[in-house]
Amino acid sequence: MTIPEILGTLMAAAFTLMVYSFFYKENKAYRFAEHVFIGLAVAHGAVISSKYMWDTALAPLLTKGETFWILPMLVGLLFFFFFSKKHFWVYRIPISTVVGTGIGLGMAGLMRSQFTDQIRQTIALANPKAAWYAGDYPINAVLIAIGVIGTLFFFIFTTEQKGPLLYASHIGRWTMMVAFGAAFGFTVMARMSLLIGRMQFLLDYPTGVAWYTIPISILVLAAVVLMERSKAAKKT
Repeated sequence: MTIPEILGTLMAAAFTLMVYSFFYKENKAYRFAEHVFIGLAVAHGAVISSKYMWDTALAPLLTKGETFWILPMLVGLLFFFFFSKKHFWVYRIPISTVVGTGIGLGMAGLMRSQFTDQIRQTIALANPKAAWYAGDYPINAVLIAIGVIGTLFFFIFTTEQKGPLLYASHIGRWTMMVAFGAAFGFTVMARMSLLIGRMQFLLDYPTGVAWYTIPISILVLAAVVLMERSKAAKKT
């Protein structure tokens, strides 16, 4: 490894351990790493946004004469009225444009993925030749239909839930609990994979250099703990 690569790896390992120091308690090292991360993220976002603005609008406007880009750029400049107390109302124009466009595009995708596709999957005919994990496999098709119908019955509040309606709502409740548990388990699994990746990065001994920061960080943490205890003992 070259010297820049070694220094970059050591810095990455140091910032990783700074963030993990939050497990002990919030401290200056964690806050420093947090502020550096936020600053770098904002700077990176600004550079990417500027490049996208140049490639998408300014370059075609200046080189190809595509004048229709002037209108969206003017709308974008209206965002700066956020800093004006007198003309703050102008800021609402681009905000309403962005929010309205985003909601329209989002609803189009949601209507297809969570409404029409859900109905189609619920009433789809079972295919005995399908793979066991496919949605149209006979057992899966029956479970999907029962789960969807039971969940819909769970949200019926216009009449008292008793008799068959009560049993159907119980099925819907269990279906939602299974779905929420699976979603939470998937989230935990993703976070654990990130943790394992960082541990592999730090403990890449002896081929890597990141592991050098571990004993140093342990010594620093021990010194901080001893200093805090000594200060607490002097106060008492």
